[in-house]
Amino acid sequence: MVRVAHRNPGVATLADTVAARVTPSVAAVMATGTAAGVDSVIASAPGFQSDTGIIVVGTGTSEVVTWPPFGLTVGQSWPLYLHILGPTGDPRMSTVTKTFTLTTNDNIEFLQDGVPITTVTVPAGYESSLLFHVRGTAAGTGTVTISASNYSSVTKSVTAAP
Repeated sequence: MVRVAHRNPGVATLADTVAARVTPSVAAVMATGTAAGVDSVIASAPGFQSDTGIIVVGTGTSEVVTWPPFGLTVGQSWPLYLHILGPTGDPRMSTVTKTFTLTTNDNIEFLQDGVPITTVTVPAGYESSLLFHVRGTAAGTGTVTISASNYSSVTKSVTAAP
């Protein structure tokens, strides 16, 4: 049994004081940020040396995985996933469903299940969105700004060829 405790309850809360076994050598406990700052989590088990990890709570960011590396042609679509990241750039699982706004210019659009979208959602309990696509709609540089509350905005661009 691995017990967990933390030093700064004003920054984060732990879902339990005992870590849940994931594999024979890995255990986990959900931590939820409550205010910006740093917290230390101490894991201990009888017969083993304790260990300490750091939780940084702050503004997160996002990353579009598989962004088109060589551009698009008008009418071509490209598959994407949006991943959420913590303030230090490490993957994060959202405890709530999080909706990100996709603000584009006229050269690209986003689709999910073939339908144009202006938002993409990361469901609670996940680190990434469901599959969606970017499609070239007019020749030129397509630009999108991805934004959500408590997350830094991210801007991406891609060239759409005729």
